Amino acid sequence: MRILQDMLSGIKPVPKDMIYNGSLAADCVTARYKGSVAKFMNFDDLDHGTFVTFGGLATIGERVCGLLEEDVGITGNYLPDSTTYGPVYKKIAPCFVSTLVEAEYARADRAGTDNYDTNYSGTTTAITCGDGITTADVLIGGWLYFLNGPAANQLHYITDNDNGGIITVATSVAAAVVAADDLLVILPPHVNKCLFDATYTGILSECDDNLWTHPIQGLSTWISAPGIPKQKLSRDLHDGLSIANARFYHQFTFSGCIDDNAATIPNAWCGSNR
Repeated sequence: MRILQDMLSGIKPVPKDMIYNGSLAADCVTARYKGSVAKFMNFDDLDHGTFVTFGGLATIGERVCGLLEEDVGITGNYLPDSTTYGPVYKKIAPCFVSTLVEAEYARADRAGTDNYDTNYSGTTTAITCGDGITTADVLIGGWLYFLNGPAANQLHYITDNDNGGIITVATSVAAAVVAADDLLVILPPHVNKCLFDATYTGILSECDDNLWTHPIQGLSTWISAPGIPKQKLSRDLHDGLSIANARFYHQFTFSGCIDDNAATIPNAWCGSNR
């Protein structure tokens, strides 16, 4: 994950040194990676002091403040109240509500865990997601990209989905889809939720919107491949193509709230957020 620019100023926010510990209630012994989401501790959770921590801990999406700008190893990370050593400063690139961020739908996260989706079946135009889909029509404008099998390298635009898991694509897949076929699900451009991977450095491929737990405001989706310059995904240009080694990206901002009742605290720079 990386910052492209702030949409107000047109430039990237300058990274700042902030006290960082990658765990909530212990001196961190887990590696954290450059480009991962960073969040401030909640004001109602002061057992160990206030600091910046890994964005995937506690309430997802609360008080996002930026992206970690350096890898953090598994040793040497201490809480503010540690009995051993003092806390350490790490560089954090601030993300405001106007800061444009880009995340990749990578095939694996920074720790090497697979990020692609599997357990699909169906015909060449009606494809069933084994995980199910909670909300009808939520994937319209998204894409399926096949990583292997008879349809390997094919890219297909999504025109419909029901709330039982069936996805309709605009152009026919090369063969009926089976469980052994692995693929990437690229979400529609203007989604307001997604699911980050385990390292919080990219987006996990997931068809079921009930599992999208991180609040964002999506703006656009992109593709790049050998011989193809990076460009916005377009149904008119890309639907039905076979594109080897394609990579996909989502550009968005960190808006903060995830529901109408604002139960999830918004972007950390919006105010006190008590």
